[in-house]
Amino acid sequence: MLDIKTIALMIAFGNLTFGLLASIYNITNEVKNSALQLYQWGKFAGGFGLLLLALHQLVIPIVALDISHILLFSGWCLEFGAYCLFLKRTKWLRFIFYLWLFSIIFLQITYLTDHDNMNLLNSLVGGIVFSSMSFCFFSCRNRSWLLHFLAVIDLISATLFFARTAERILLAVHITTMSHTVANTLLYIDGFFAMICHGFGFLLLVKQEDEKRLKHAFTELEKAEADQRQMLSMATHEFRTPLSVIDSTVQLLCVTMNPDAQTQKLLDRIRRGVKRLVHFLDNCLTEDRLDNRALILHADKVDLNQLAAWGLENAELISSAHKIRLDLAPRLPLIEGDKHLLKVLLINLLSNAIKFSKPEAEIVLRIHTVNEKIVLAVCDAGQGIPADELPHVSEKYMRGRGAGTISGAGLGLSLVVRIVELHHGHFSISSTLGKGTTVKIELPLKLPLKPEAE
Repeated sequence: MLDIKTIALMIAFGNLTFGLLASIYNITNEVKNSALQLYQWGKFAGGFGLLLLALHQLVIPIVALDISHILLFSGWCLEFGAYCLFLKRTKWLRFIFYLWLFSIIFLQITYLTDHDNMNLLNSLVGGIVFSSMSFCFFSCRNRSWLLHFLAVIDLISATLFFARTAERILLAVHITTMSHTVANTLLYIDGFFAMICHGFGFLLLVKQEDEKRLKHAFTELEKAEADQRQMLSMATHEFRTPLSVIDSTVQLLCVTMNPDAQTQKLLDRIRRGVKRLVHFLDNCLTEDRLDNRALILHADKVDLNQLAAWGLENAELISSAHKIRLDLAPRLPLIEGDKHLLKVLLINLLSNAIKFSKPEAEIVLRIHTVNEKIVLAVCDAGQGIPADELPHVSEKYMRGRGAGTISGAGLGLSLVVRIVELHHGHFSISSTLGKGTTVKIELPLKLPLKPEAE
């Protein structure tokens, strides 16, 4: 059968353990919790106080009686204060401080006058602290069942403390109501269960609060992203409308004015500038779409011959000085994919090849089938990429040393890689400095089926 000393040691080590858990939780948490810090010190103080009280025969009297009770009272008050701080009931903190102060003062008076009454004071303070905690928890509105459960536990503890206080008063006048050992055993058994409930209970309350705060922050982030996406969409629309007007007006001028070579060169330059802006806006919109957590591929059957023809037409608008050669396998099959994203992929590859190649240089767009897969490659004879930069070229906003004054935001290849990943394909790049670069992409003919929701 467990004796009082064993139960006291179990409560002491339990408090120290929960204090350590609270410390670890607070250290590993990015947001420091002042209530949790107060709670951990309350557990440490209460644990050490009860440990000294249980081992009173092994330590000097002032430590066994006075210091142990100071730590015990401080532990109770600190734990109560931690709950009040967590529940934002700061008005209780002044009451807790006065309770602790008067308890320590009367404890010193009792220690100096009559040691026998120290246990009476201990029971009385315990009853006041736990009954106050119970009232504080019950008076909280819109709180979880866990807090009400802890309130019931504290009410039981307070009842036992007050009953033990009454019994000690009766013993002082030589009236025996119950065995001293039985009364203390009941009190310590209740203390053990209260320690377990409060240990797990407070940590669980803090965890629930952290999850609620994280959920709120995530909701705010999603709202901010949605607002940003809406703003980007509106801004892009406002830019594209005048750009379309400029482009159509330039085309009309080319038809109606019959311009000379110099004027035609200027008009072509305007069209290329418009095309670059439209291409940049498309990249921004695509990058924003790929960042969306709820992204869904709009899968469709894509004709690779038509895709290549579209890429050739738009690449010639970007630069008429470069030669784009198509090398397409005969009877290319239809591929399953997001047509818009595949267009963005292709124009980014061709645009990069144009930017980093000299005028009149040849760029090859090759599309073949290999082992039931489509292999799309864009080869240029440009300046090439240094070997140390190759592993990083697909990173967002990455611009190599050779970029110099060449226009671009460093989004192109990062978008290409993400589009390839969404289509369950494979991306590779090889380059020789001064000789050119080849980007090769392998795509499956069909997208894998999504697992059905259970």
